[in-house]
Amino acid sequence: MASSHISNEIPVDLQSGIDAVKWPEDSKKPSNPSNVHLSINTKGFYLICRDQNTNEIECFDIALVHDVRTGSQNLLPRGAEQCRKVNIGTLGDPLLSKWLTINYGDTFVPSPNLRTIHFSCKSRKIAEEWTKQLFYYGHNQRLRNLSSLECLEKFHSKIINSLIDFDTQTISVRKLIHFLCDSSRDNNKENKIRQALEYLKLPYGIDATIDKNQFTFDIFFRFYMRLMDRPETDDLFKLIDKDHQGYLSLEDMKEFIKKQNDAPNDRSGRNNYEQQAEDFIKKYMRHEDSSKEIDNLQGMYYESFLKYLLSFDNLIIDPTKLNLFMDMNKPLAHYFISSSHNTYLAGSQWTGRASIDMYRYVLLTGCRCIELDVVDGESKNDEPEIKHIYTPVKPVRFIDVIVAIREYAFKVTPYPLILSIENHCGPKAQAKMAQYFVDIFGAQLLTEPLKSHPCDGHYPLPSPNDLKYKILIKNKKLHQHSSSKINNQNTPIIHKVITPSNSDPSTDTSTASSSSTRSSNDSLRLNPRNGILLEDENLSDEERIMNELDPTNEPIPEAKATKAMSDLVHYTVPVRFATFVRAQELNRSYEMSSFSEDKGQNAIREYANDFLIYNRRQLSRIYPRGTRFDSSNYNPYIFWPIGCQMVALNYQTLDIPMQLNLGLFSFNDACGYIEKPSVLCDPRQLFDPRIRKNIENVVSCEVHIKVLSGQFFCQSREPTYVDIHMYGMYGDTSKRHERRILVKQWNGFQAIYGNTNLNSNALTTKFSNIILPEMASLRFAVSADDGTFIGQCFIPVAYLRPGYHHIPLRNKINILTCTSSLFIFIEKKIYVNDKDQEFVNRLVNPLQSQSHNLNIEDNDQDIISLNRVAQSHNSIINKLEENIRQTNPSMLFDKTNWYQIHAIAGSAFHDRNRFCRIRSVNDIKPEEVLERNRMIESKLQQISIEYQKDLDQSKQALIHLYTKKFQKQQCSEYELITKYYNDFETKIQNDFELQLSKIRDNLKNEKSLVEDSAKSQMKQEANQIKQTETNKNRISLLTDRSLQMNAQIVRSTIDTLEKMSEQVKEILQINLRISLHQLEERKRMEIEKCLEKYSSQFNDLENRLQRLIHNDEYNIPQNNSSLLYDTRMTSASLSNVYPYSPSENLTTSQLQRRQTTD
Repeated sequence: MASSHISNEIPVDLQSGIDAVKWPEDSKKPSNPSNVHLSINTKGFYLICRDQNTNEIECFDIALVHDVRTGSQNLLPRGAEQCRKVNIGTLGDPLLSKWLTINYGDTFVPSPNLRTIHFSCKSRKIAEEWTKQLFYYGHNQRLRNLSSLECLEKFHSKIINSLIDFDTQTISVRKLIHFLCDSSRDNNKENKIRQALEYLKLPYGIDATIDKNQFTFDIFFRFYMRLMDRPETDDLFKLIDKDHQGYLSLEDMKEFIKKQNDAPNDRSGRNNYEQQAEDFIKKYMRHEDSSKEIDNLQGMYYESFLKYLLSFDNLIIDPTKLNLFMDMNKPLAHYFISSSHNTYLAGSQWTGRASIDMYRYVLLTGCRCIELDVVDGESKNDEPEIKHIYTPVKPVRFIDVIVAIREYAFKVTPYPLILSIENHCGPKAQAKMAQYFVDIFGAQLLTEPLKSHPCDGHYPLPSPNDLKYKILIKNKKLHQHSSSKINNQNTPIIHKVITPSNSDPSTDTSTASSSSTRSSNDSLRLNPRNGILLEDENLSDEERIMNELDPTNEPIPEAKATKAMSDLVHYTVPVRFATFVRAQELNRSYEMSSFSEDKGQNAIREYANDFLIYNRRQLSRIYPRGTRFDSSNYNPYIFWPIGCQMVALNYQTLDIPMQLNLGLFSFNDACGYIEKPSVLCDPRQLFDPRIRKNIENVVSCEVHIKVLSGQFFCQSREPTYVDIHMYGMYGDTSKRHERRILVKQWNGFQAIYGNTNLNSNALTTKFSNIILPEMASLRFAVSADDGTFIGQCFIPVAYLRPGYHHIPLRNKINILTCTSSLFIFIEKKIYVNDKDQEFVNRLVNPLQSQSHNLNIEDNDQDIISLNRVAQSHNSIINKLEENIRQTNPSMLFDKTNWYQIHAIAGSAFHDRNRFCRIRSVNDIKPEEVLERNRMIESKLQQISIEYQKDLDQSKQALIHLYTKKFQKQQCSEYELITKYYNDFETKIQNDFELQLSKIRDNLKNEKSLVEDSAKSQMKQEANQIKQTETNKNRISLLTDRSLQMNAQIVRSTIDTLEKMSEQVKEILQINLRISLHQLEERKRMEIEKCLEKYSSQFNDLENRLQRLIHNDEYNIPQNNSSLLYDTRMTSASLSNVYPYSPSENLTTSQLQRRQTTD
């Protein structure tokens, strides 16, 4: 089944285009708008902008169009209203209504790479139509998931539209070479391009031009084949063409498609492989050379076969997974929800700036949980603002953000949006917040629970379908008892977030699994002043971060609670996490808790199964640790396998974790919700996700990958490495989960990575025993030898198709580059251990098994077995008869005593194992051991809680002391490094001056040598003249000529020496600049390394203290390695929890000794 998404269909009027005025992008330059013509190419790949004065053409990739605005959504650039030139067309329409703004680039984070392009159209109608269509085309999921063949079509379209000379309708060979070489000079690539053009009988001279009509896509495809060589696909073609006919017959294609579908023994005919083969032959042979035509199109030549390999019909993933294919009627807790942390920030946590646009761009990625940190405004009108509390980040107006959210909440997905509010406002500002929510969001705001899912009792959460087009508020909520007192009392009631004397303010989440000694009502107590004191269950991320960084940090000031805000909170009620046991007892699906990444890891390490059960019922949110000042992200695959729904990341940082997040949520129609694997939601499934052990009713698999080649247009750097990472359940990544493949050959356009022998298993990457394929994913990343990013692709294992496929590479925001791809072979099969392999082979290959004479052997074995049973039974009867005769010789033994003999012979007492077997240690059930371990851990936890406060205080004191130590060491090392490089810079400068002095001295010496040589030459010539000439006038004339000639020679020689001296000086100065630049770079790298070292030491210290305080005391030695949480089975995703790599394969005792040493 194919994807339900359709390609962009561009109306004729949009292809014909419109006239508009383009505003200059560089706001620093004087305003000089240009008249342009805008159009969209036939397949909707590019917005083509042609300057009507210069005929210069720029092609904007529509897939990189993030947002298009007009009318009230727009802000005119400075000076636009005063510029008459931009106000074209219908003068009755306000300029703002005709203004078209496009946000464009390979990033959605406000930065120089994110361009803002302004156009003025002739009328409001035109602006609105183009805004609507461009946004639709840009966010069409089919455009964002092109096949490699379609990427080539797109690339060809860019060549045709951007390199063409508008007047002559030709393409310059020089421009084509410059374009394909990525603006760099490479003689080998230039020669290869010209040879390919010559082979295709196209103009190939450097100053030649190619007619646009000559350079069709079919010609371009042959040009591509010539540049790439593709020896691996040529070998594959020959391997399939068993009869060496030069083309693939219908039977050849049928067998190949069967192998591609991993069904070599399928004889049922249900999949109709023959019909598929015939359809593909007809489809891809349409553009073949007519001279190669085959009767009735019953075969496929190499060019068509390569097109098939590159096509959407041979996509590496199941195309249906791009559709909305998941069941959206399950409770919210059964989905991973795309979530953002500190959404308003466009940069680092401390020095970045707040931006309204970040909300727009994040929502346009499909994100369904965004964060708003709301504070009292600095003005006196009680207007709430959004900013990063405790930092110098400048605020943005709350109402502006809410308006932007209303406009963008459901532009790309209809499923519920959750606003995670960090509320630091007083009652007046909160009243305005609530009013803004109601007035601006209107019917979109969920103001009361659904009748089918009340926030009471044991009802599950509603489903995404139940909450379509609804906005949910996650905010502090008043307790039921407190709200009644507020309504019934006249005296003002003050709510205050406090830190109890017996609680560490940093403990936003306690991970105790035992029953808590604290009563459920302790979190809500009345004080003598009629105030209700709330514990710190609603501490914001920033408050927790500040508490973690500074133990002396005071609680935030008093703030009056408002019932209006509380009444808007349903299904996402934040509460302070107590214990997993307590949460299970309360069974309130509508309550949720937030965990920092560190405390979430502690919970996984200590109570993985309890955390998993918790996430089946209610929502949890994970946020980055407070020390990530650079807005870096943690690996989301630490928390997805345990079922955490809202794994909030810093969207402004496009690092690998963010790429994984964007990759996962690009499936299921990019709707922001991904259904969790059923085993993570099914209460009948009991398993420890940390242990590498097969899960009941889940078939494990293994994946073998062979990277054969890579195809790269416009790539100036050699794609040296292909890294393959496996992400998934902790057990799946406990062993080596990353492979790096080096390039073997590189011709400037194609890289060969694998063994050219397709039948060889050499250089094959294997991932064995993937215990939960639904949770496992692969990331392919290509980089240059210095680590420069070239492209990447994220693919869930469950969606992989076996066989030979191309992988179109993507940029950091998961948009196709259309210039790079990998060609790989994938084998995906059920994992079988060695013991069961022979049995499975018989099931998988029954046709091969038929070749053995199993029936005859089985019949013989059955007869032998029956004879043995009969002989054994008769032997027992004969022995009994003999014993009876010996003990009772007088007894007549005849057939009348048959019942006695058969009763004894058939007695069950002969089966001694039936009565003599007793239970042993081998009969202990795994569930009993787990339950026992849970009871032991629970008891140890109670003891730990008693000492927790002292431990935490000691930890904070120790961290404070180490912080001072690290700061002093860091400053000292920084000063020494700086002094060293400053001294070395002085040496370089002195060396430069010394070299200059040498150059001057050398010039002086060489000048003197020339003058002395000239004088000597003139003396010799004068003597020769006197010897040969007798006439005095003649002697005088020749002497003067000699003097003049030698003087000219001296002047010319000295001029040349001086020029050479200046050239040497220039080279010396260039070398000086290079040396100083290299020195500065080296200095910068060492300083960065120094800063990273101390940052790493500090993080390592925190992790070790966490492990020492929260982990080591619960490690209970056991011998049953299959039940114990063995360190060897720890997820590589949790590698930052432990300071040692799982690949070291340490035993538990060895690791414990290391931890003790640490």
